Amino acid sequence: MASVKSVPVSPSSSDKVPPPIKLPIDEELNGKWNVTPSYLDMAQGSLEFFIKSYEYLTKEYDFPSQTKRDLHRVWNNITQNDIIIVCVLTLVWTLGRYLCTKYIFKPVGQSFRLARSDQAKMPESAWKFLFYLGSWSAIAYSVFKTTGPNYFSHPYKVWQDYSMDYKVETDIHNIYLVQLSFYIHSLYTTLFVDQWRKDSLVLMAHHIVTVFLLSFSLGTRSHRSGILALLFHDVCDILLEGTKLCLYFKSGGGPLANVLETIANVGFGCFTVTWFMTRLYWFPLKVIYGACNFVQENKIQVPFILFLDSMLWILLAMNIYWFTFILKLLYKVVTGQVEELEDNRDYKEEEDEDVDPNGNIRSRVVGQKEKGKYYLRHRKESSVLAGDAAGRSQ
Repeated sequence: MASVKSVPVSPSSSDKVPPPIKLPIDEELNGKWNVTPSYLDMAQGSLEFFIKSYEYLTKEYDFPSQTKRDLHRVWNNITQNDIIIVCVLTLVWTLGRYLCTKYIFKPVGQSFRLARSDQAKMPESAWKFLFYLGSWSAIAYSVFKTTGPNYFSHPYKVWQDYSMDYKVETDIHNIYLVQLSFYIHSLYTTLFVDQWRKDSLVLMAHHIVTVFLLSFSLGTRSHRSGILALLFHDVCDILLEGTKLCLYFKSGGGPLANVLETIANVGFGCFTVTWFMTRLYWFPLKVIYGACNFVQENKIQVPFILFLDSMLWILLAMNIYWFTFILKLLYKVVTGQVEELEDNRDYKEEEDEDVDPNGNIRSRVVGQKEKGKYYLRHRKESSVLAGDAAGRSQ
C-alpha cells in the first residue's frame, strides 16, 4: 500500500483537529486497491486493526475525558435542523404508510382478489418496494454521477482528503436524513405493524445497528463510506419485495398469473446472485476493508472508528444469517420440495374460526406468533359470551 503523508494517530481523535488526509495520485495507487482484495486480506487486516485498537484503548486511551471530547465533536457535526428533519420525516413515513395501506394497498389487494393471507402481507412489501426503489436510485446516482473514478470503482476515494471538518455533499446529506428517519420508522412498524417472522428480532437489531451507523458515520464525516454501504444493501431489498409482490398478485389468478410466476422465479434468481455479490462480496471487500485495513495502514484518524467497524462486522454477520434462509429455499426449489416460491421466514398459517357477539361464525388466517395473542382474546370473548348466556337463561 502506498504511503500517506499524515501524522500517526490512534483510532480515536485528540483535541486537535487533524489535517485532511492527502492520498497519493491515482496512478500511484493503481494495482494497490483498484483490484478487489481477497477475503484473507480483509480478515487479516481487520484482525490486526482490532488487536491494535484494543491495545490502544487499554494502554493509551484517556477515558472518559477523551470520549467526551470525541462525542462533542461528533455532536457538533449534527445540526439541530438535522434532528428536526429526521423527526418530522419519521412521522411522515409512519403516516404515509398508514394512509397508503388503508386507501391504496388494501383496496388494490381486494380488487385483484388476492388470498386473504397475501392481502395482509402485500401492503408491507409494496411500501418497502416503493421506498427502496426511490432511495437506491438516488444513492446510485450520487455514487455514479461523476465521469471519472467513483467510490465504487476506486473505493479508497471515500477516505481521500478525510477530515472531521469536511462538508457533506448535499445529495449525500439528504440521503442520510431520509434513510435515518426511515429506519427509525421501521423500528416501529417491525414491532407493531408488520407480520411477525422468524427473523423479526434480528431485523429489529439490524435497524438499531443501522441507525447507529448512519448517525455516527454522519457525525464523524465518514459518510462516503456509508453511502457505498447503502448502495450494496438497498438493491437487494428492491428485488426481494418486488419478487414477493409478484407472488402475492399471482394468488389472485387471472391471465397474468403465469407471467407473474415466471417474473417471480427470475426475480428470486437475480435476488440470490445480487445478495451474494453486493452484501457478501463487495460490501466486506470494499467497505469493511477500507474502514479497517486502509484506515489502519494509512493511519487515518477517525473518531469512534472501532465502534463503527464493529457495527459493520455485525451487519456482515446478519447478511450471512439471512443468506442461510436464501440457500435453504434455493435447495428446496432445486430438489422439488416446494412447488412454488415462498418466504421461508414466515410462520405457518392456518385458518381459525371465531364467533362474534351476534353468533355469526367468522374465520381468519393467523400466523404462529399472532395465534397466541388471538387465542387470549378469543378466550376472553368466549367468557363474556358465556356469562351473557348464563344471565339470559336465569
